[in-house]
Amino acid sequence: MSFFGKILVLLQLALSILFLMFAGAVYTNHINWKTEAEKQQKLVKKGADDLRNLTEEKEKELLTLKTERDAAALRTQEVEAQLQLMTQQFETSKGQNARLQTESATARRQAQNSAEEAGARNEEARELREVNHEQTGMLGSAEVKRAELEDEIRRLQGELDLSNLKNKGLLAQLTQFTALLAKNGISPDEAMDLVSASQPAPQVEGKVRTVRRPAKLGNAELLGITLGMNDGLKKGHEMTVWRSAAASGGKPRYLAKSRIVTTAPDSAVGEVIEDSRSGAIQEGDNVSTKL
Repeated sequence: MSFFGKILVLLQLALSILFLMFAGAVYTNHINWKTEAEKQQKLVKKGADDLRNLTEEKEKELLTLKTERDAAALRTQEVEAQLQLMTQQFETSKGQNARLQTESATARRQAQNSAEEAGARNEEARELREVNHEQTGMLGSAEVKRAELEDEIRRLQGELDLSNLKNKGLLAQLTQFTALLAKNGISPDEAMDLVSASQPAPQVEGKVRTVRRPAKLGNAELLGITLGMNDGLKKGHEMTVWRSAAASGGKPRYLAKSRIVTTAPDSAVGEVIEDSRSGAIQEGDNVSTKL
């Protein structure tokens, strides 16, 4: 073997020894870390057990303190109740003593006034006889009044029975009327509108508040007026729209007819009947149920 080969063998041997030492150090360090980890786990477990034990002892102490506190509060309530009872008994005794003193003074006064009362009783007896006579007369009047009231009650009961009978008849007529409307395809609201329109409008006069031109061809022009349900207007009533002589420059001018479509307490909306129009309507023109 050459010198260089011997050097390589020695170098390989040295490296092998060095690797063996490194492996031994790694193994030893691994064993030490595992041991240390197990030790730390045991310490953590012991700490958790100690903490649990301390918590249980703390809860037991808190429960004991709460029980003692409740017992002390109960004893305090009992003492306060006893004190209140004793106070009430004292007040009662004091009141009874004052009452006895008052009764004693009253008894003395009654003894002093007994002679006067004996004479006054005769006068009271006479007055009571007079009062009894008056009450007897009043009782007779009350009996007469009671009889009159009973007659009035019977009369009112008869009127009530008659009203109930009429009500049943009206309900039957309403049922027939509703069925007839349904048969002819008319809703109750439409029927009420027809009835309202058939009733004559009251004689009222107001002003055109707003004018809304039709948005589409064929729609009616709408007028907001200053009259409403409080003035007797109802849906379907017709109003005359006109301009005063002062506004038209000479004499009153007829403009159109308007039919009420919606009403409020102090206002209403009407649509202009185009067939009746003879001029443009503007705010401030007059409206009335007669020209």
